Amino acid sequence: MSVSSSIPLVDLRADKMIKYIIAKNCNSNCFWCYKMKIINAGLYIKKERQFSEIWDIYDKNRNKTGRTVERGKPMAQDEYHIVVNVWIKNSDGKWLISKRAPNKHYGNLWEACGGSAISGEDSLSAALREAKEELGIVLSPTNGRVFTSSVRQYRSFPDFLDVWIFKQDFDIKDIVLQKGETVDARWATSEEILNMEKSGEFIPMEVFPYMKELFEEK
Repeated sequence: MSVSSSIPLVDLRADKMIKYIIAKNCNSNCFWCYKMKIINAGLYIKKERQFSEIWDIYDKNRNKTGRTVERGKPMAQDEYHIVVNVWIKNSDGKWLISKRAPNKHYGNLWEACGGSAISGEDSLSAALREAKEELGIVLSPTNGRVFTSSVRQYRSFPDFLDVWIFKQDFDIKDIVLQKGETVDARWATSEEILNMEKSGEFIPMEVFPYMKELFEEK
């Protein structure tokens, strides 16, 4: 069951700004109030994520080079960053999937959560953060394991892709959607997801080429 109408949308950065405005008794012309207006227009989140996310660069042997790159800037084919896909499975054998915001690439399509590790994070830390940011849930590290890892020469952003499986139960009502990232969430069976992919409702199999193998995993 999808419950987007009951899942709150939050901006993880807006709360601090609101508290600052209240504490300072700001008027509508101050810097922070102006910034809040941009957030409400849905523009600040996109710009902040695009220009402030920093990735650690790894060599082909997955050793840190000591260099970093800003998200969105091309990388050389001998440079890599870490990307995680996070698949969460409950005790009923269903997967927790989310629907991407319409402004994003593959907008309004369903997917498993995930993203790039930011500087200073390892793969597990990135998986835990992405689940918290996109769905508002806290995964237990002991419930997760890497299903598969691969190297991708992906466009201008080569990466090491780690696919995580976490076996953990959540009440769908406890999901907190991140504004500008996710607009809905639901539990779905493997068969339902495959049918959604065929009908164009789920991100294409080429993005998750391991999916059939994943669903055969016991």
